[in-house]
Amino acid sequence: MALFAKTAETPHSLLTKLIAQNLEVPDKQEALQYLTFVGHYRLKGYWFHLVDPATKKFRPGTSFDTIKNRYEFDR
Repeated sequence: MALFAKTAETPHSLLTKLIAQNLEVPDKQEALQYLTFVGHYRLKGYWFHLVDPATKKFRPGTSFDTIKNRYEFDR
């Protein structure tokens, strides 16, 4: 059985990390709800192409609302 070296991060710490990567978050409470109930891993599929691979930061003007709207459309 393989043991994982990384510990799970809380939705709050994940949101802090995303904001540090230049993601615009107009409604932090709503973003926390999405990270809690939908999950970081599932949402990542809707934002991975919005991140600059060289800097690992979101492209200018990228908003959590864009990610949320894409997820809701796909759902």
